[in-house]
Amino acid sequence: MAASRRYGVAYVKIAKIDAAIKQKQDELLNAENDESRICEIGEAIMKLREERQQVMTDAAMRKDVKGRIEGLSNFLGEQTGAITEYSDALVRRLIEKLTVYVEVLLIMVKSGLEITVDSTLGQSEMIRLLFLVL
Repeated sequence: MAASRRYGVAYVKIAKIDAAIKQKQDELLNAENDESRICEIGEAIMKLREERQQVMTDAAMRKDVKGRIEGLSNFLGEQTGAITEYSDALVRRLIEKLTVYVEVLLIMVKSGLEITVDSTLGQSEMIRLLFLVL
Protein backbone atom coordinates (compact mmCIF):
# COMPACT_ATOMS: atom_id res chain seq x y z
CA MET A 1 0.00 0.00 0.00
CA ALA A 2 2.83 2.43 0.72
CA ALA A 3 4.08 2.12 -2.87
CA SER A 4 0.53 2.69 -4.09
CA ARG A 5 0.26 5.96 -2.17
CA ARG A 6 3.75 7.10 -3.04
CA TYR A 7 3.84 6.30 -6.74
CA GLY A 8 0.18 5.93 -7.60
CA VAL A 9 -2.07 3.07 -8.53
CA ALA A 10 -0.86 3.08 -12.14
CA TYR A 11 2.72 2.49 -11.03
CA VAL A 12 1.66 -0.54 -8.97
CA LYS A 13 -0.45 -1.94 -11.83
CA ILE A 14 2.40 -1.51 -14.32
CA ALA A 15 4.82 -3.24 -11.92
CA LYS A 16 2.42 -6.20 -11.61
CA ILE A 17 1.97 -6.40 -15.38
CA ASP A 18 5.74 -6.22 -15.91
CA ALA A 19 6.21 -9.10 -13.45
CA ALA A 20 3.56 -11.13 -15.30
CA ILE A 21 5.27 -10.41 -18.64
CA LYS A 22 8.62 -11.52 -17.18
CA GLN A 23 7.02 -14.74 -15.93
CA LYS A 24 5.48 -15.42 -19.36
CA GLN A 25 8.84 -14.76 -21.03
CA ASP A 26 10.44 -17.32 -18.72
CA GLU A 27 7.68 -19.79 -19.60
CA LEU A 28 8.34 -19.08 -23.27
CA LEU A 29 12.00 -19.98 -22.86
CA ASN A 30 11.00 -23.27 -21.21
CA ALA A 31 8.34 -24.14 -23.82
CA GLU A 32 11.03 -25.58 -26.12
CA ASN A 33 9.40 -26.88 -29.33
CA ASP A 34 5.75 -26.97 -28.22
CA GLU A 35 4.27 -24.70 -30.92
CA SER A 36 0.79 -24.50 -29.40
CA ARG A 37 2.24 -23.55 -26.01
CA ILE A 38 4.53 -20.97 -27.65
CA CYS A 39 1.56 -19.37 -29.45
CA GLU A 40 -0.52 -19.37 -26.26
CA ILE A 41 2.26 -17.70 -24.26
CA GLY A 42 2.95 -15.22 -27.07
CA GLU A 43 -0.72 -14.17 -27.14
CA ALA A 44 -0.73 -13.80 -23.35
CA ILE A 45 2.36 -11.57 -23.54
CA MET A 46 0.74 -9.41 -26.22
CA LYS A 47 -2.42 -9.02 -24.11
CA LEU A 48 -0.33 -8.03 -21.10
CA ARG A 49 1.55 -5.45 -23.18
CA GLU A 50 -1.75 -4.01 -24.43
CA GLU A 51 -3.04 -3.87 -20.86
CA ARG A 52 0.17 -2.11 -19.77
CA GLN A 53 -0.23 0.46 -22.56
CA GLN A 54 -3.87 1.06 -21.56
CA VAL A 55 -2.89 1.62 -17.92
CA MET A 56 -0.25 4.13 -19.02
CA THR A 57 -2.73 5.91 -21.31
CA ASP A 58 -5.36 6.10 -18.58
CA ALA A 59 -2.80 7.46 -16.11
CA ALA A 60 -1.70 10.14 -18.58
CA MET A 61 -5.31 11.16 -19.18
CA ARG A 62 -5.98 11.41 -15.43
CA LYS A 63 -2.85 13.50 -15.00
CA ASP A 64 -3.97 15.80 -17.83
CA VAL A 65 -7.44 16.26 -16.30
CA LYS A 66 -5.93 16.94 -12.87
CA GLY A 67 -3.63 19.52 -14.45
CA ARG A 68 -6.53 21.28 -16.17
CA ILE A 69 -8.56 21.30 -12.96
CA GLU A 70 -5.59 22.70 -11.05
CA GLY A 71 -5.06 25.37 -13.72
CA LEU A 72 -8.72 26.40 -13.60
CA SER A 73 -8.65 26.42 -9.82
CA ASN A 74 -5.56 28.64 -9.81
CA PHE A 75 -7.18 30.96 -12.36
CA LEU A 76 -10.32 31.28 -10.25
CA GLY A 77 -8.21 31.82 -7.13
CA GLU A 78 -6.47 34.73 -8.85
CA GLN A 79 -9.79 36.46 -9.50
CA THR A 80 -10.28 39.38 -7.18
CA GLY A 81 -13.67 39.76 -5.57
CA ALA A 82 -16.95 38.28 -6.68
CA ILE A 83 -17.74 37.87 -10.35
CA THR A 84 -20.67 40.21 -10.93
CA GLU A 85 -20.56 40.79 -14.66
CA TYR A 86 -19.73 39.00 -17.88
CA SER A 87 -16.06 38.38 -18.52
CA ASP A 88 -15.05 37.16 -21.96
CA ALA A 89 -11.66 36.02 -20.64
CA LEU A 90 -13.31 34.02 -17.86
CA VAL A 91 -15.79 32.35 -20.21
CA ARG A 92 -13.06 31.43 -22.70
CA ARG A 93 -10.93 30.07 -19.88
CA LEU A 94 -13.69 27.98 -18.27
CA ILE A 95 -16.16 26.89 -20.95
CA GLU A 96 -15.16 24.23 -23.48
CA LYS A 97 -18.49 23.80 -25.24
CA LEU A 98 -22.07 24.96 -24.95
CA THR A 99 -24.87 22.96 -26.55
CA VAL A 100 -28.43 24.27 -26.71
CA TYR A 101 -31.29 21.82 -27.13
CA VAL A 102 -35.00 22.63 -27.10
CA GLU A 103 -35.43 21.78 -23.43
CA VAL A 104 -31.87 21.47 -22.16
CA LEU A 105 -28.76 23.62 -22.02
CA LEU A 106 -25.57 21.54 -21.77
CA ILE A 107 -22.42 23.32 -20.57
CA MET A 108 -19.09 21.47 -20.90
CA VAL A 109 -16.45 22.99 -18.64
CA LYS A 110 -12.80 22.62 -19.71
CA SER A 111 -12.08 20.49 -16.65
CA GLY A 112 -14.42 17.86 -18.12
CA LEU A 113 -17.38 18.65 -15.89
CA GLU A 114 -20.76 18.74 -17.64
CA ILE A 115 -23.57 20.93 -16.34
CA THR A 116 -27.09 20.28 -17.58
CA VAL A 117 -29.76 22.93 -17.13
CA ASP A 118 -33.21 21.55 -17.91
CA SER A 119 -36.41 23.22 -19.00
CA THR A 120 -37.78 23.66 -15.47
CA LEU A 121 -36.22 27.11 -15.53
CA GLY A 122 -38.52 28.22 -18.29
CA GLN A 123 -37.60 29.64 -21.66
CA SER A 124 -36.85 33.19 -20.52
CA GLU A 125 -34.57 32.01 -17.69
CA MET A 126 -32.73 29.65 -20.06
CA ILE A 127 -32.20 32.49 -22.55
CA ARG A 128 -30.90 34.75 -19.76
CA LEU A 129 -28.57 32.00 -18.57
CA LEU A 130 -27.40 31.42 -22.13
CA PHE A 131 -26.53 35.09 -22.56
CA LEU A 132 -24.83 35.16 -19.17
CA VAL A 133 -22.64 32.23 -20.18
CA LEU A 134 -21.93 33.57 -23.63
